[in-house]
Amino acid sequence: MSADPAPLILSVLDEEFTVPVIWTPKSTFWWVFVGEDGEPSRHGIQIKPLAEILPTEATIDGTTYSWEPVPKWDSESSSETTEFIDFDKTRRLHLLVPIDGFTTEVRSRITIRRNKNWNLSFRAWRKNESSTTRTVKAESDTESSNHEWTVTAVEKI
Repeated sequence: MSADPAPLILSVLDEEFTVPVIWTPKSTFWWVFVGEDGEPSRHGIQIKPLAEILPTEATIDGTTYSWEPVPKWDSESSSETTEFIDFDKTRRLHLLVPIDGFTTEVRSRITIRRNKNWNLSFRAWRKNESSTTRTVKAESDTESSNHEWTVTAVEKI
């Protein structure tokens, strides 16, 4: 196990996406796509459709997982309902997976947008926060930013 985590490889159908490691100001890290502005993109990235329908599986660092239906959200109770959003429009991964010997929580979603492109979001973080602490504090890439992130670029393999 290396001290610095490596980017994750997310495979959707025949396309591979590198999900970069992002270091936070508190010297913890997570994996998330980065927007054009260089900031973490919690809402994901827009991609061209890779098939006629959304995929049934995704692969994270060589292990394949099945997409699941997305429960509808009840804003009054702030909880998921027992009903689901149309599976043809959106799917999700909510997983605990081993990465480099650590339990890692994964949240990913793939959705067909109104413009017919797909939106792909991905976030992952280690469950044991003490194992992700780094002794060197992350430094800001830009002085004008309200957030301090050390970012590696998103690249399509």
